[in-house]
Amino acid sequence: MELQDYRDRLDQIDGQLAELFKRRMETVREVADYKKEHGTPVYAAGRERDILYRVTGLCGPELEEYTKAWTAAMLASPFRKDFAAEYGDLMFVNAEIELKTFAPEIVPQLQRENDLTQEHQKLIASAKVPFEGKTYTLAQMGPFQNDADDERRLSAWKAVVQGQPARAGPHL
Repeated sequence: MELQDYRDRLDQIDGQLAELFKRRMETVREVADYKKEHGTPVYAAGRERDILYRVTGLCGPELEEYTKAWTAAMLASPFRKDFAAEYGDLMFVNAEIELKTFAPEIVPQLQRENDLTQEHQKLIASAKVPFEGKTYTLAQMGPFQNDADDERRLSAWKAVVQGQPARAGPHL
């Protein structure tokens, strides 16, 4: 195979990746629209991290090796000071922490954490709270829990708490 053949193959793969990325971004927009329509928060804290861990697990440890190599090269770059002056140092600080705190052998635990987090988010999203003759999601209860009227606000908080199953054992 010639060099141009490899480049042609990479160009084809890049085109496929671009098309998949466009489809993904369209789906992300649709999810955001759905969440807005149903009164659930559009941003789910930690979701990007969870997706990264899941994708890393799907791709195997090879991806993490490449990511670590790229991060190490970025940190060692002779242009680091220029980038830090232009964009701030936080990206480099976070990259240094990531290199110190991530090891490929913990990917299974991170995947398990991701699974549990997603299960928890589904439970929270599916929770229904009867309040003032209607049924609301937890996200929809937020405005009632912040109502200017003290009695209504207290009633909303009580409705949310009473709708939760009692926990057994120690509270963590």
